[in-house]
Amino acid sequence: MKALKIAIFGGKMDAIYHYTSRENWKQIQKDGILLPKTYDKDNNGRWDVFLVGLEMPKDKRWIQAGLWYELEKYTMMDLLLEIPILDTERGFVREQWHYSPKGLIERHGINLIPWRDDFELEEFGYDGRKANELSAESYRDYLNSAVPLAEYDGSFRVPEFWLQQETPVEKIRVVGGRE
Repeated sequence: MKALKIAIFGGKMDAIYHYTSRENWKQIQKDGILLPKTYDKDNNGRWDVFLVGLEMPKDKRWIQAGLWYELEKYTMMDLLLEIPILDTERGFVREQWHYSPKGLIERHGINLIPWRDDFELEEFGYDGRKANELSAESYRDYLNSAVPLAEYDGSFRVPEFWLQQETPVEKIRVVGGRE
């Protein structure tokens, strides 16, 4: 199956970038296929598994939004894989800015992501319940920002790509990683 292109920024995008560990890459090579592992709802509201990635390697927008640390924390980032987009009908894009540290600061004056220390909330005049409400509101905005991949126009500040596809290992390129 040939990679498909989606039109964004007046150009064409035919791949996403996905970080993984060396251990996971060995398993992908052994299995001959990259299977999606992140659970979420599809475009029709049904739970399914997805492969999540970025529009470009070391995406500066993710760094500027304060999300790079979180990405490193959850992905290991040993290897950077270029994953071709094989199916534009079963994926979507979300605006990660809504629930990023910088996005929360812009909107509420403080990073309200739940793992923040309580003393910081008190310093800014937030009680825990109010902080949780505002955090949940921003998270809902993130979830509700989903746009079908085929309709994405490149307008998000911090796009996060969700593909619902199984990718044969021979279509994946290792394009970077840690030494």
